[in-house]
Amino acid sequence: MPGLWIDNLSAITWAERVSLRRPLGFSPAQLVLGQNPVLPIELVVPTWQSLPWSEVRSHADLLAVRATQLQFRRENLEEAVQRTRRLRREAVESRNAKKDVPKPFQVGDLVLVWDAIKSIDKSSDRKLDDRWRGPYRVREAQADKGYYRLEDLNEVAFPNTTRADRLKKFEELPEELEDSLLRGRLRLYPETERLPMARPTAPRQRQATPRADQTRDVQAGEDREGEQDRRTIVGGINRGNIVEGSRRGGQSRRLRIARGDSDTE
Repeated sequence: MPGLWIDNLSAITWAERVSLRRPLGFSPAQLVLGQNPVLPIELVVPTWQSLPWSEVRSHADLLAVRATQLQFRRENLEEAVQRTRRLRREAVESRNAKKDVPKPFQVGDLVLVWDAIKSIDKSSDRKLDDRWRGPYRVREAQADKGYYRLEDLNEVAFPNTTRADRLKKFEELPEELEDSLLRGRLRLYPETERLPMARPTAPRQRQATPRADQTRDVQAGEDREGEQDRRTIVGGINRGNIVEGSRRGGQSRRLRIARGDSDTE
């Protein structure tokens, strides 16, 4: 039950220790103790492990039985070690047999290099990025040691060597295939008939967008017209003030003449 696993921990660990391990051929308890522990079923069905050891007649008999168990324990340990080594060796041989062994490259071959940095980056914006860099040219080949020294197409050598498992041969496209790709005439299924091409439609008329220089000229013209309007308004205001002042000055002179005052100006 959830939350009560601690109550069953001892039973789980005991079952793990008495279970037979395929790589060892024995259970962990048998390798440590020299014998398998008494199982619950052996309390009902008697076995040699559940015999009444209290009826052993002498101390020598008990020591002899225990020595025999220790001898079996040592033999079981040696057998488990040999079995583990054999299984590991077979696993390595099977893995190496399934693994593709790359053919050695020769000096002058064009190769591609696996980009380890991009292979680590799993971000979504780089999901479809090319993981291979190149092509590069093999400058020095050490196939027996498993590494190569490369150079770029300008014959500039790289300072570090590259492992063989990071390289693959650069395959060039055939000349006719490259020409077909460049001209857009590649047919994937030559046995089928060419499909009719869609009739081109008339291009839609797009509204002319004013250029930047035209926009600047229009804006400059509007600024000049606005400045001229402001000057006209200011000039009209000034002229109105002058006329109003002259009119008031004439009225004051006429009043002084009527009173008989002399004009001092």
